[in-house]
Amino acid sequence: MKNATMKNGTKAPIEFSYHVTGNFFAGEYPFKRTVDEGLPKLQLLLDFGIKHFIDLTEPPDELTSYREYLPEDIAYTRFPTVDIRFRTSKTCGRSTKLQASPM
Repeated sequence: MKNATMKNGTKAPIEFSYHVTGNFFAGEYPFKRTVDEGLPKLQLLLDFGIKHFIDLTEPPDELTSYREYLPEDIAYTRFPTVDIRFRTSKTCGRSTKLQASPM
């Protein structure tokens, strides 16, 4: 595995990731179904300089957890996001709180 380059020439940590702003990148789940497949992908993100992971998955997503493989100096925040097609007033309020909170 290797880091990706986006169409505009910006370096990205992995293929399905994108630059949001400043040092903030977003992308697909940072692990794979098995540890043997997941560790190289996670290492790409760490080598790229990612220092904080925000996990948006819900428990029923049945994805292999990567938290236990993060070094102690890497931050991890769990913020499960309900996967829905239409926002309700409850989920909109929750999103607004996250955006307004300093990171």
